Amino acid sequence: MILYGRKINEESGESVSKRKKYHLYTALICGAVVLAAVISWIILKDKVMELRRLYYNMVPYFIFYLLVRPVTFFAGGAGLMHLLGLLADFSVRRAWIRRTILFFSAGILLLYVVAVLSMFIPGFPMQPLRDYLNRMRFSYLPSYMASSPVVFLLSGLGMCLGTQDTLRHAGYFYIIRGRRKISASPTEKSQ
Repeated sequence: MILYGRKINEESGESVSKRKKYHLYTALICGAVVLAAVISWIILKDKVMELRRLYYNMVPYFIFYLLVRPVTFFAGGAGLMHLLGLLADFSVRRAWIRRTILFFSAGILLLYVVAVLSMFIPGFPMQPLRDYLNRMRFSYLPSYMASSPVVFLLSGLGMCLGTQDTLRHAGYFYIIRGRRKISASPTEKSQ
């Protein structure tokens, strides 16, 4: 199934099995991350809330709320897209659309990382920008983003769609530059 673009000739059986193996391994890795985060939250939830309530120790709560939860939803979104990739070829054929999806998803993650770092590191390198954004209520952005799992689910889906063709082409560097290494097999050259 093509999300956007022209349909290219059907893949050979070898490339289909290679693609499915890639999606299976990646879905298993994402599933392991989600499972580890959920199990750690179930086991440590009461202790984290007790530290927060009785001792006013907010560090474990912030770690779970601002780190573990977003990583869980990001890995869940990427894992979902890879599971769907086992069923059919969900890829964006046009390089500029694929790069746009990739950069938009990476931009959301970068914005979140900068917001969290500016919250916790007092001498953050971008101090004038931090002061301006704090006046604009930017300091609440990490908690708004962390409380909305849709942001990280969509970012995980977008990162997966944006890097979908790395197996068939030369890798991430060529996706960013927009160039492809395509070499014809001996049977294709003779035709």
